[in-house]
Amino acid sequence: MPPASLTVQLPLGPCALFASRQGLAAVQLGTTVLEKSDDAVAFQTVWEARGQLVAYFAGDLRIFDLPLDLSERSEFQRRVLEACSQVPYGSTASYADLAARAGSPLAARAVGQVMAQNRLALVIPCHRIVGSNGHLGGYGLGLGLKAQLLAMEREGRGWEP
Repeated sequence: MPPASLTVQLPLGPCALFASRQGLAAVQLGTTVLEKSDDAVAFQTVWEARGQLVAYFAGDLRIFDLPLDLSERSEFQRRVLEACSQVPYGSTASYADLAARAGSPLAARAVGQVMAQNRLALVIPCHRIVGSNGHLGGYGLGLGLKAQLLAMEREGRGWEP
């Protein structure tokens, strides 16, 4: 368990944030945790993540700027997550596009698995990844939420349920 945790209230409900000394390790929507600050560096990261998530939902933040702890991911997973982080606010990319950007152009299905296991949802914007045909594809937090997040970003506004 990372040494720092914090719950932030977002328009979607509670969200638990976890960080290690290396950076933000997990974002868990629908979860609350007791505040834990065993490490000042890690706690600073969850506090900054809290502020950036609040700003994102207010429509005031387009790019997250946080250290991330991807140490438990494979090299391929890290490349995919980094490529996903580069998809601009308000835009989408396909799983195949992301595979190519990550240096594995034939790995679209594997990219889908990485997206399904993304523990840093919103911060690493897997909601911006869609099927090659433009259909939304899957989203662990629900396709309705994925559509709402994409609409919020395309329209450049804050969260409106």
